[in-house]
Amino acid sequence: MLGVAIAAPPGPVGLLCMSRTLAHGARNGLATGLGAALADACYGALVALGATALAELLTAHAAGLRLTGGLLLILLGMRQLVDVAVVPSAVPAPPRHGSALLSALALTLTNPMTLFAFVVALAAFGQSGATIASSGAWALVVGVLLGSMLWWCLLVALVVWLGRLLSASAQRRIRLLSALALMALGGAVLLG
Repeated sequence: MLGVAIAAPPGPVGLLCMSRTLAHGARNGLATGLGAALADACYGALVALGATALAELLTAHAAGLRLTGGLLLILLGMRQLVDVAVVPSAVPAPPRHGSALLSALALTLTNPMTLFAFVVALAAFGQSGATIASSGAWALVVGVLLGSMLWWCLLVALVVWLGRLLSASAQRRIRLLSALALMALGGAVLLG
């Protein structure tokens, strides 16, 4: 449940996953989701193992992470905007699955709010680093990974299903709006 709770809120990775699924298919969307799920598992491991020193280090470098994450959002949005602007008959090859995974991993890891979300979610579930460490930190990490991947699989399946109902021009407009939203989010992160 914690993995789903962390992954499900709407955000830039969700936009990226949906857009990539519409543009390049389910495998590319799942690779994006797996990148985010791996980042969630990394942060889950930090929290579950009580790595407060590392959490404090990440918090201390939040400005640098925010700058990196904001720039990454803008770059991903610009790349997506270029992909949408290309004439349909000359559509470039989809990004490799490894590239999709790594960009989602980097985007999620550079988001300090992910770590904050874990702390809040653990508190809501009545857990702390100490109680988790004593009750099986690795079970929590695997649960977060599996719960997060469950969410991404459901989202990709929904987008594939909806994509079949939408015309090519409607899909193109959605991808355009998604690209603009990613760039706007990146700008907001940089200004925030």
